[in-house]
Amino acid sequence: MKQIEFFFDYLSPYSYLAFSKFLRLREEFHDCKVTYTPVIMSQVIHSWETKGPAEIGPKRDYLMKNCLRIAKREGTPFKVPLKLPFNSLDALRYTMASEWEENQEHFIEKSFQYCWYKCEDTDDFDRYKSYMAEFGFDLDIVEVKVLRKALKSNTKRAIDMKLFGVPTFLVKKDNS
Repeated sequence: MKQIEFFFDYLSPYSYLAFSKFLRLREEFHDCKVTYTPVIMSQVIHSWETKGPAEIGPKRDYLMKNCLRIAKREGTPFKVPLKLPFNSLDALRYTMASEWEENQEHFIEKSFQYCWYKCEDTDDFDRYKSYMAEFGFDLDIVEVKVLRKALKSNTKRAIDMKLFGVPTFLVKKDNS
């Protein structure tokens, strides 16, 4: 059985576009075990002593135009948020909560849509919490301290693996 690991950050529009396309193609990967690994993109990028795309004006402007083109071609709803970069830490942490392990893919989908289609203020945690509650995700039941450590561990692992950005897909063939 193949294993696919998807490293992502909600801050990355390319992660959103890749995830959206992956969901549309999901049936083709029915025999694969998929693992979603949230990481802090800025730490991964800065580990290479470089700046992120949103930190460089012309690069950010091009990136948004390119993402709008891709979204239109792929039929993916996409809007440019009012604030870039935005804070994705809460959403990344809550993604790993075991409380909705069986619905993690749906949680990720709704979080990406919140950031890149609804264009809500991602720094307003109460607004995000209310939005996620509409889909059955009660963020109040989650213990965040454990999730903070897990997110740091994911990010360290990505850096140790020499990843340089997101999205990143790792595909392994399981020999067992």
